[in-house]
Amino acid sequence: MVSILEKLSGRMKQRQSEQAQSWAGFVVAVVDEKLTNADEILQRLEGLNRSPEELQQACELLVQRRAWAAVANKGTTAESEYPRLTAQQKNAAEELERLIEQHNKKYAPLDGKIEQARNDITNGADARRRLLDTVPKAVQVAACADVDDRIQQNADEAESVRKQIREVNHWLTVVEERGASAAQEDLEKLSDQKARLKALKKQESELAEAMQGLQSERDAVMAKLLLPETL
Repeated sequence: MVSILEKLSGRMKQRQSEQAQSWAGFVVAVVDEKLTNADEILQRLEGLNRSPEELQQACELLVQRRAWAAVANKGTTAESEYPRLTAQQKNAAEELERLIEQHNKKYAPLDGKIEQARNDITNGADARRRLLDTVPKAVQVAACADVDDRIQQNADEAESVRKQIREVNHWLTVVEERGASAAQEDLEKLSDQKARLKALKKQESELAEAMQGLQSERDAVMAKLLLPETL
């Protein structure tokens, strides 16, 4: 009798296990849409002694458990990556500290040098002013007269050229906007005016270059006036 009961108990547990596996596989098939025929689903429910409500609850639970599993897997991956990431962060922080230390070693001494340079610039400007102020006015005028005249002449000529460039540009814009409706005389002058504009721009560039030379020449004159021996 005991032997038969044990066999029955064992067989019952086996059937329960098989039914549970069968039910789980059935739910997975429905959720994964591998089983979609309504009649077949109802037939399987009857065979498993389950209701449509139980199937719906099981399907919802499977979807939720899959979502939890994805989060759990992500957490497991993060746990394995965490030590490596924190080690990288520590190394990066240490490297930053080294870079800051190197920067400070180079930067700190420059503070004093920059401050000294500022003082030297201020003192130098004051000294140049004093040197120039103590040169007789007549000597200054005589030294700078020629180069100042040429600078003024260059500036006047450059302004005249710029004025002509503006006038030619305006004329060209008006004629080109009128197109075929422009006066025949203006259309005939179009190419000549473009050539004139090109020549004027070249002259403007030459005058600007000459002005740089004149300014350098004046700087050299001023440098001589700043010599202590200029009295």
